[in-house]
Amino acid sequence: MSEPGFDAIVLAGGRGSRLGGVDKAGLEVDGARLVDRAVLAARAGGARRVIVSGPAHAGALADRTVREEPPFSGPLAALAAGLPETAAPWLLLLACDLVHPSVTVGRLKTVLRDLAATESSASSDGAVLVDSSGHPQWLSACVRASSLRSAVASVLDAGGSLADRPVRSVLGRLALRRIPAEDALVADIDTPEQLADARSASGKDAR
Repeated sequence: MSEPGFDAIVLAGGRGSRLGGVDKAGLEVDGARLVDRAVLAARAGGARRVIVSGPAHAGALADRTVREEPPFSGPLAALAAGLPETAAPWLLLLACDLVHPSVTVGRLKTVLRDLAATESSASSDGAVLVDSSGHPQWLSACVRASSLRSAVASVLDAGGSLADRPVRSVLGRLALRRIPAEDALVADIDTPEQLADARSASGKDAR
């Protein structure tokens, strides 16, 4: 069976508040920007198109860069801004600050392959990786593009706004399989301590 086609949306437009308000996407680990590591991981994993939702400079290696309006109106608005630029039947949703983006993408590809190979996949909207505490990591997920578009449209059709709403308010409506994952596989970088740990683990003195 051929692998299901997928695009990837990398969210890179946050304020980095817990990192002192720095441009998180531009931080480097192992000599590469966080956002570039995520983009390259998605591309190496087989994504047909990689869309970065964030400031223009964040998408240097992406196929397209988009921005939610207004800027900094939250991850759900950023995700919705990327949807029109995708065409594949499946989407990988990725945070720009994953510590091990290649490993995360590899796991999601395996999950997506399993979904496509099972008869029950027709009733599934995709899957989300879950950490050891049982918390879904919504930006380590693979989703059916048509299901996500419908869920976003339902919020807008009801007169709701996507601004400042969490991603889970839409993804939580979908029939997503919850896939247990090691914490290291879904780890991201939100604090100076996590950034220092990621740089230390890389074995290099990244800027």
